[in-house]
Amino acid sequence: MKQFLAAAAVAALFGGAGAAQAASFTVDFSGNTVPAPSLSFNDIGGSGVNVTVTADDHNRFNGDLGGESFGVGQYSGGLGICSGTVTTTGDYCRHDDHQVDGGGSGASDEMAIFTFSETVTLRSVGFSFIGSNDEFDFRMYDPLGQFFASQEPGVGTGPNNEVVYSFSQIWTGSIFGIGAQDKNDEFKIKSLTFDFDEPDDNPSPVPLPAAAWMLLAGVGGLGAMKRRNKKRAA
Repeated sequence: MKQFLAAAAVAALFGGAGAAQAASFTVDFSGNTVPAPSLSFNDIGGSGVNVTVTADDHNRFNGDLGGESFGVGQYSGGLGICSGTVTTTGDYCRHDDHQVDGGGSGASDEMAIFTFSETVTLRSVGFSFIGSNDEFDFRMYDPLGQFFASQEPGVGTGPNNEVVYSFSQIWTGSIFGIGAQDKNDEFKIKSLTFDFDEPDDNPSPVPLPAAAWMLLAGVGGLGAMKRRNKKRAA
C-alpha cells in the first residue's frame, strides 16, 4: 500500500499532461474571390482554429439592414465589403466600392464580423489602402452577439498604404468586428494575428523537488525494514 502511495505521489508530481501553450497565428486575407455573404478560413496555421467572416452595418450587427445586403470578398489587398441592393445576378458591388468604407449605399458604415471557432486573443490587424485620415471601429461581442467593448483609435499610413496596428488592450473572445468609423474612412483588412492556447500533447516532465525524493526514500526504507522483520520472524 505504501509503495502504491509513493507511486501516486510520483505521478502527481510529474503531472502536467495537457497543459496549454499559447502560440501566435496569422491569417492572411489576401486573395481573389467573388463577394459572398460569408467567407471561411479553416485550420489557420495548423492551429485547428477556424474563422468565418461576414459583414453588417456596425451600428446594428443583426444581418438585416432594411433590404440592404452585404458581400465579403477577397482581393490582393485583403478583405473588402460591398453593401447595397444585390442585383439579380448576385452582384454585391454594383453600387458600392469593394472596400470596408463608411456611408456607402444606404448610408451604412460597413463592418467585417470575425467569428472564431475557439476563444482567441487578438494581437494585431493589418490594413491596406488606408490613408492618413482613415480610422476604424473595433468591437467585441459575446456569443449572443451583444456588443460590450468600445472602439480602438485610428491608424496611420505605412509603406504601400499598408500598416499593421497592434492592439493596446487585451481582447479575448470569439466574435470581433472591425469597420469604418464614418463616411470618410475606407480600407481593406489584410490580416489578423491572434494568440491561441494549444493543448500540449507532449509535456516535459516536471522535475521532482528535493522533498519528493526524501518522501520516496523514506517510504522505500520502511518497506525494506518490513521485509527484514518478516525474515527474522520466519
